Amino acid sequence: MAVLKAHSVLVTGSNRGIGLGLVRQLLGKNNHPEKIFATCRDPEGPGAQNLRNLAAKHQEVKIIQLDASDPTSIKNAAARVSEQLKGTGLNLLINNAAIGNSNTLDSETPEAMAEVYKTNVTGPLVVSQAFLPLLKKAAQKSPQKGMSCNKAAIVNISSEGGSITNVLMWHFVQTPSYRCSKAALNMLTKCQSLGYVADEILCIAVHPGWVQTDMGSAKASLPVDVSVREILNTLAHLSEKDNGTFVNWEGKAVPCILVTGSNRGIGLELVRQLIEGKNQPEWIFATCRDPDGPHAQELRNLAAKHQGVKIIQLDTTDLSSIKAAVATATEQLKEAGLNLLVNNAGILKLNTQETLETMSETYETNVIGPMIVSQEFLPLLKKASQKSPHKGMNCSKAAIVNISSEGGSITRAALNMLTKCQSLEFVKDDILCIAVHPGWVETDMGKSVGQPPLTVEFSVKEILNTLAHLSEKDNGTFVDWEGKVVPCLEKPQSREKEAAEQRERQRRSRNCRTSLPNLEYPRVRRKRKERQRSSGKGGGGTETTPPPSQALNSPRAGRKRQQSSGKGGRGAETAPPPSQALNSPRVRKKRQRSSRKGGGGAETAPPLSQALKSPRAGGRGSRAAGKVAEKQKLPHLPPKPGIGPELGRRGSGAVGKVAVKQKLPHLPPKP
Repeated sequence: MAVLKAHSVLVTGSNRGIGLGLVRQLLGKNNHPEKIFATCRDPEGPGAQNLRNLAAKHQEVKIIQLDASDPTSIKNAAARVSEQLKGTGLNLLINNAAIGNSNTLDSETPEAMAEVYKTNVTGPLVVSQAFLPLLKKAAQKSPQKGMSCNKAAIVNISSEGGSITNVLMWHFVQTPSYRCSKAALNMLTKCQSLGYVADEILCIAVHPGWVQTDMGSAKASLPVDVSVREILNTLAHLSEKDNGTFVNWEGKAVPCILVTGSNRGIGLELVRQLIEGKNQPEWIFATCRDPDGPHAQELRNLAAKHQGVKIIQLDTTDLSSIKAAVATATEQLKEAGLNLLVNNAGILKLNTQETLETMSETYETNVIGPMIVSQEFLPLLKKASQKSPHKGMNCSKAAIVNISSEGGSITRAALNMLTKCQSLEFVKDDILCIAVHPGWVETDMGKSVGQPPLTVEFSVKEILNTLAHLSEKDNGTFVDWEGKVVPCLEKPQSREKEAAEQRERQRRSRNCRTSLPNLEYPRVRRKRKERQRSSGKGGGGTETTPPPSQALNSPRAGRKRQQSSGKGGRGAETAPPPSQALNSPRVRKKRQRSSRKGGGGAETAPPLSQALKSPRAGGRGSRAAGKVAEKQKLPHLPPKPGIGPELGRRGSGAVGKVAVKQKLPHLPPKP
């Protein structure tokens, strides 16, 4: 963080107000200057009592008599300061001394005009000339490169009341002599910045704000200590890029802005908040199609209270209207440029079925309009960029902001592409190009499709905060009102809704896992396979049972059956699937061997369906059928009526033996 570390400082008009506050807060810093020269017209008078008390407590403070309207007094003060510095230079000169009056335009006199001009303009000029050798000496002896207030600088305390474009607080106090003197002081600052640039002496004009001093009155909005603290923080950050500029107490340059579609909704609120903000632009060009119509009444009321608001007729679908608006803005800006162009004008057609006419009208207003407006105002944007001391890109230098939407509109998607094209083309001119989604806002357009969640005031406040932080890294992007980048291919639904749906899917997934414990997830499957491998190497681990669907037909079960059959039955045979058990090749071979040996081996029973229907079953094969029943261990079923040992002829005995072998329950025959 930059810190003000000037070795020596001189402040004119130090006996009260901002001057006394500067001396007091310079002393309060940890790295305060070694020499602080506090000058005033009457060091011995009652108006300097607070300054004398301060000097009595701090040896660093040297009170010197200096009247900014008296050249002799100025020369004597320069000699005394040079003597105190003993060969070193003066790092920082703050021309703060000024006077004013409460005259109106009708009551102003030549004498009053001349007196104010002599103190407020001629005084800083002569003081700077007198102390210039000491400033040059400080710049030459400083090891620092570039320009800064720690090296050598002239700071002229000016006022936004002297801004020709803004004319701050005209409705509160007119005082034309004071306003004219501050406007001249701003020009003097610019001349000094050009004349002393070779000596690396920084020259800057600072607007301290409306401060609660004798001149500012108790109605002012800023206490002295707040204004002075911010001024000193600003001085610590100034460099050669700020040379010759006019900044406020917070160090921000005051730009010129144009907003299309300013008669209502977001456009009107942008104008309102820009006016009421701390950093009031010098010019706000508020454009709309019908400035005299009933929809522009609020805008006209706003412009009547603020001189910096200029209403201009502009229809984004009419090229002649756009050219006329450019001519009006150029005339108002004189030699200055346009810092910020906000393409806000847009329309929405709610049609269930699009037609060629509605598509063309919407596209012409929402896409072609911003393109033509940007083209016509491009020379003013380039001029602002060229004259700005800032490096890189930002909205205080030169920028095009296209108010777009995340709502999935075809024309808004085209506007986003236009923004991207502009960012690529105007990057060489240091013009920042950005598309902004303001959110679903309570405007006439937003309410036409439902109940919006965002108020206009909140959306615009966040947009302005976002614009203040944009830089070249954001060039060509599409951001929302909070500055978050919006993916162009994102679904039209809100990201909050999609996040809620994602959480619901995760919840359902967790519930599914608890209700189906037998499902094999990757982690479970991996651990089971590890245990199987360890079991196969020596049987040290307990084998995990595979899923039932794989138990009988798995490759491992097949290998085990083959090993068992090849060893001659020494191992425990793994049962094949029931569908293959009775008709497998092995069983058939065993039956054949048994029949060739004459029944010496245990005969393998064929399926029961074949045993009872075979040719042998009717005669001598009855015994085999009985054995089949015994071998297969059929379930105990009650005999059908009429079947028994006493019935039938030659085959009936076999049938009876089957019943006996099966040990069927003894049930009484049906009648």
